[in-house]
Order: sequence, then structure tokens, then C-alpha cells
Amino acid sequence: MALERMNRYIFAGGGTAGHINPALSVASALRDLDPQADILFFVSPEGLERDLVSQAGFAHVEIDCAAIPLHKSAYPKFFLQNYQGYWQALKIFKEKPVKAVLGTGGFVSFPLLMAAHRAGIPSYMHEQNAYPGRANRFLSRYCQAVCLTFPASEKFFPAQVAGRFVLTGNPIHQDFFHNSRESARAQVQLDLDRELVVAVGGSLGARSLNLAVEGLVDEPEWQDFLCAHPNFLLVLSTGKVNSRFLKSPDSPDPHIRYTSYLDTKLWLPAADLLIGRSSAGFLAESAAAAKPSILVPFPQAAEDHQTANAQVFLDQGASVLLKDDQLDSASLLALLQELLADPSKLLAMSQAAGSLAKAQAAQTIAGLMCAGKREDA
Repeated sequence: MALERMNRYIFAGGGTAGHINPALSVASALRDLDPQADILFFVSPEGLERDLVSQAGFAHVEIDCAAIPLHKSAYPKFFLQNYQGYWQALKIFKEKPVKAVLGTGGFVSFPLLMAAHRAGIPSYMHEQNAYPGRANRFLSRYCQAVCLTFPASEKFFPAQVAGRFVLTGNPIHQDFFHNSRESARAQVQLDLDRELVVAVGGSLGARSLNLAVEGLVDEPEWQDFLCAHPNFLLVLSTGKVNSRFLKSPDSPDPHIRYTSYLDTKLWLPAADLLIGRSSAGFLAESAAAAKPSILVPFPQAAEDHQTANAQVFLDQGASVLLKDDQLDSASLLALLQELLADPSKLLAMSQAAGSLAKAQAAQTIAGLMCAGKREDA
């Protein structure tokens, strides 16, 4: 009997960790807000979200779905797969009343939000990027509220969505807000006097960033740089995919350390300076940790949304930009020399990054879902 009284909430987001991780953060916050929450994730048959959802301890079900195609010839398959997913979702809705649904991007959100609209279930959306994806732009008209990471995103949505925006920020793990530089360094066993730069190319790594870091030791000014910064350490997360482009799995220099994976909840707060792509997740984490950054937007990101993301941090003075086609060992070393030689600039960048943080993003979205209505309704 107790199970019948539970409130069911359904989530969908996938394709990349950048879509699913915010959904997982909101689901965790929702579980805290509503002890009677029965949480279910819709996942795509081939997406990585299935493993991430399982690891987080949430139930999931596979739904047929397909991305919005770039060419008209692919539209029949797109409509067929999403039509099947749409009816699968409606069937699941009939099994147990659903209080609210949340889509966080990726094509698995498509059948969920369309079916929820048909069934009259309160629907919510979260857009991580400054330039919203095609699926979210289309689906936004069917949602009670569109939760945004960046206020600049509003102008890209359909006109009829005006008035439904809620600026929440991007939900991330709360440890980013609570780990100080001192506590994080203690956990990664690093002395406080080390000058730490952390480079992260995303979960798969970034080939251009890996090669630029690897080549630092061959730059003519490298030894001069180390004389000026004897306690310097650069830790590079190579990613399991792009690590294969390195000449060696180990760095020949003790001032550079390679790892295929690092725990960003520890290493970002421990750092003095960050280098990374300008994904919405990395930016939210760097803001929560209040860290200055060198941003290298991924040039093949859909509709160049990473450049739009980076611009928000550049305008605030939290980051400097290094374009991917200009990234090499020489340009990277020049920026390291410039920034590490100016502690006052790094401090100002840190403060600017911290001003962009939204600590209650997950709780705000979870609160909307619990209420089953728009925040300002």
C-alpha cells in the first residue's frame, strides 16, 4: 500500500554525460525533498546514460528514440522511432500516476516530453548550454517551465515560451561547493605550496590539449618557466580515448603528470588554474570551485555551443580563451607564463568565476517538480 502513495517522477536526458549528470543531480535533490519519490529514468538503447543511471542507483527503462536529423531523407526513421517511444511512454504513464517529468536534453527527452504533454503531466526542461540544442528548442513549447543555466539562452527559444523561463544554473555535485583548496589538497596528497594547474579534456579527453601539454617539455622556454615556478605541477586528464595520441603513457618531466581519469570533485577545488573545454558541466564545476580557467571550446560541438558558453565566462572576466586551432605547446606555455606571473589577475578571475556559481540549481528544479507547477505560476 505504501508504494501506491509514492509520487512518481520521470527523467530523461542522454547522449552525453553533460545531459545526464544534471538529471542525476536533480533526482538526488528530489529524493531529499520528497521521501515518497518514485524516480524512473528513460534511457536510449545505446546511450551511455543507462550505465550512469544504474551506477547512481536509480531505476530505468529503455525507450525508442532518435535524434532530430540534419537531412530530410532521415525523417521517416526519426518519426517512426520517436512515435514508438511516444507510445511506450504513454503506456508507462498508465501504470502509475506521474506527478512531473524532466527532460535535460538529448533525443531521449523527445518521446518523454511529447507524451507528457499529451497526458497532461507537468513537464519541465533544463538547458545546460548558452545556445540551446535543437530538441530543447522544439520541445520547450510543451513545458510548464524551461530552466536555464545562462540568461542569454532565452532569445533562442520560440516566442511562445516567453514567461516560462527560470534561471536555475546547471545542477552539479554539491562537493564542488564544499571542498576547499586545503581539504581537497589533503585528499589528493598535494602540498599547499605547489602551483597546481589541472587540465581536463572531458570524459573522453581532448587530442589537441593532450598534444599541447605533452609538447611543453620540448619548448625552448620550458626550463626558464620552471626556474620562475619551481613548485609548478600540471595534472592532465588525458581521457581513455584520446590518451592513445600521446607518445608515451607517462610524462618524462616530474612537473607534468598524466592520468586517464581524475576525480574533478577533488582536483578542481585543489587547483590554482584550470584548462578545459567549455562544456556546460566543466564551466559549472569551475564556477562552483571558484577557479580561473583557460577555455578551449570544442570546435565540433553542435552549433558551436561551447563558444557561446565560453563567452559568458569571458564577459564576466572569469576565463581567457584559447581557440582550438591556435592551441599548441607554445601558445599554452605563453598563457601559463602570463597568468601565473600575475596572482592579482588570478584572484580577480577566481572571484568572477565564483560569482557565476548557482549552488541551489538542483534543489530549485526539484522544488518545481515537487510543486507540479511553474515557480511563478
